[in-house]
Amino acid sequence: MTDKDLCILCGHQCCKWIAFTYGELSGQALEFYLARGCKILRCDPYIDGEKKGTSLYRIYIPHPCPHLIEGKGCAIYDRRPLVCLEYSGSDDPLVKELCRIGKSAPIITNSNQS
Repeated sequence: MTDKDLCILCGHQCCKWIAFTYGELSGQALEFYLARGCKILRCDPYIDGEKKGTSLYRIYIPHPCPHLIEGKGCAIYDRRPLVCLEYSGSDDPLVKELCRIGKSAPIITNSNQS
């Protein structure tokens, strides 16, 4: 299975959000983003297994990529931008459990078979 095929398995979650990392967020800022349908995850930076520095916030704004064709994938996959080429879902807290790139694909079985 190619990476392009694996991308379809998670429902293209990484292509449905614009994300950025932010340092400290006030309660007012949190309310602002949450009221607009954003997801906010706290990320603790670790280096060599040890927590380093202060927590960061990853803010996800719901905004699907204009090249995403639901159920089919990226319309420009073979010529996608560098940011998409270098993106790793395994490093992204929102999609790391869903992303199948670099992992074995799930085995789907029919439980009705004898």
